[in-house]
Amino acid sequence: MGHWPTLLVIAASLVLSNIGSISATPRLVCYFNSGASLRKGDGQFTVENIDPFLCTHLIFVSGIFNSIVSKGEPGSLDPTVKKFVLLKSKNPKLKLMLSVGSWIDFQSAQYTENVMGSNRANFAHSAAQFLARYGFDGLDFSWPWDFASPANDPKQFVRVLTALKDAFKSSGYLLSVAVTANQSISELSYDFPKIEALVDFVNLKSYNMTDISKSMADHHAPLYTRKWETSGVGSNNVDSVVSYWINKGVSISKLNVGIPFFGKSWTLSSDAYNPPAKALGPGPAGPLTNTQGELAFYEICRHVRVEKDFKAVRSESRLNGPIAYSLRTPGRIWVGYDDVDMVIHKGKYILSKNLGGAVVWDISMDDFRNTCGSGINPLLASLSRTLKVIGQNAELYVSASPDVSPHFILANMTITMLLLIFYSRRMYYL
Repeated sequence: MGHWPTLLVIAASLVLSNIGSISATPRLVCYFNSGASLRKGDGQFTVENIDPFLCTHLIFVSGIFNSIVSKGEPGSLDPTVKKFVLLKSKNPKLKLMLSVGSWIDFQSAQYTENVMGSNRANFAHSAAQFLARYGFDGLDFSWPWDFASPANDPKQFVRVLTALKDAFKSSGYLLSVAVTANQSISELSYDFPKIEALVDFVNLKSYNMTDISKSMADHHAPLYTRKWETSGVGSNNVDSVVSYWINKGVSISKLNVGIPFFGKSWTLSSDAYNPPAKALGPGPAGPLTNTQGELAFYEICRHVRVEKDFKAVRSESRLNGPIAYSLRTPGRIWVGYDDVDMVIHKGKYILSKNLGGAVVWDISMDDFRNTCGSGINPLLASLSRTLKVIGQNAELYVSASPDVSPHFILANMTITMLLLIFYSRRMYYL
């Protein structure tokens, strides 16, 4: 009788140690800019265009701060919100969140007074009521530290997060923060240990890392340091930003790497296009997104693959995504962006580092109409497959061997335990 309890303990230990090799699917957090529904023609992107199975979390972005302050009274709310929350009926595993703190809110005196001031507890309570009223799962808090403001106070920032955490505690709402990739600003803006303790995850805005107002065209979301840059702390690349936050003590499981579905553009001052390239200033606005110095992925791929008036050049080293430039001169347009290959490469980087996941800005800029012939939502679908989100929707996966089902492994470990018990009991009766 003395053998089988010992064997049972050994078997149980083996099961527990093997379970450690099975980790949760990385997050794929997707921002939805509701303003895209106001675009004209083929640029119009509405809730109906969202595939609810490609992301683990969807974040609704809109200037509806006033609705939160008024506790989201019916009639004061963007009707798109009601359609958005219904996405959960299609995929119950999907987490739906609301973003607060856009640059629109930032410019509002009422926002500063109600959020960063003495009214923050009331704001947090109203936010919880808003989430409950419309069926959201959490809130993504963003504060644009890139802009100078007297409200840029790290202590106040922590106080707001604390108030929100306290207000959400009883309902279990998620709380995340969107943070700048600029390490110099981060050093002055964030209390890293307290942020780590208060939020469920951190969305690194690891894009827009090159200023379009400068006279040099360069990729705005490189993965690694390029040969003309200084490596180490302060480098404007994804790996440097990730290392910075890890070194500050933030858990790797809480870090989501920002991946852009848009490119930053310049008008070059010469025919030389290799980055960094001399530029006159930002490129012209896209025909559908209408933002100077920025083009959606679907606008870029249309130039490259459909109209063929741009030529794409890819980096063999994959230190950054491709660049594309217009074939007409003078006034050559230059744009740096991430394509399907680079999105997959960044996804593999996330897996190799065991990071929390990815966050994309934003899904309305993917080729959601298959204009360029690579399928609907080629960037998002490729990233979703790479992170093993698509078709699984946050189920467990086997990190060491992605082709093996976790259910298969658990079933085999269970059978092993039962066989050990069976044979140990036979030994007892013999």
